[in-house]
Amino acid sequence: MIYEVHEGRIASDLRALIYADPARNYFICMAAEEGMRAYRDIYVLKYQKRPALGLFYRKSGNLQVAIDRELFKLYKGASTHLRSLEEKLSQIPFKEMIVPESTFAHLAAFMGETTERQGAKLFKLKGDSEGQIKSDEVVPILAESLYEVDALYKRVFSGSASLAYMESKLISGRGIARGIWKDGKLASVAQTDFDNRIIVGVATAPEYQGRGFAKACVKAILTDAGGGDVYLQADDLRAIGLYKSLGFEAFDTVLHVTKSR
Repeated sequence: MIYEVHEGRIASDLRALIYADPARNYFICMAAEEGMRAYRDIYVLKYQKRPALGLFYRKSGNLQVAIDRELFKLYKGASTHLRSLEEKLSQIPFKEMIVPESTFAHLAAFMGETTERQGAKLFKLKGDSEGQIKSDEVVPILAESLYEVDALYKRVFSGSASLAYMESKLISGRGIARGIWKDGKLASVAQTDFDNRIIVGVATAPEYQGRGFAKACVKAILTDAGGGDVYLQADDLRAIGLYKSLGFEAFDTVLHVTKSR
């Protein structure tokens, strides 16, 4: 059965489902850190008393999905209530479902006719990869310097995490930030999130691009992150080339799914 979750009162088992795969669920994890205020409605499908799937309907009108793939397979094989999921997906008036391709493969049969557009690629670097040589130019970014990071992001990104979110991440130790200063200003930056498992916010000021600063910041992050598998998202061809040169491999693709009219 599918149950509605009250805003800001996400249960620990649904939280565990989200955080089990932060690479695919990164933006849902971000919203969870901010009390789920970004969502209009949240629904959870349970099987064997555990969340098999979560539907997160944002106030922006987009729908996100988190899934326990193995448990959902069991649900599809055993449940006599499959119609309830199909009905719920048809009732939510989302603009786009933004979902990893591997997740959508489990949902397509419940969606009717849809149109899919490919978005960002998801990349992984295995924790046993060869270590990176850290540049002396790269230094830690502390919470009091994040206003410079925020200003750089506003120059190069159409949207980014809030200054308050970045501060919370660094202060809590959930992530780290590394940067390069040139001519008295921040030239390039890279950050991590969720126990250094996700690389985010890699950016270089336009006047310093093409000089290898972003690569140096990412190398520093990989050196300082403490080992383990590391993930990121990228849709820019230059950035994708950078990450591949460091050993990252694509493992999934974000889809933007709309209902066919």
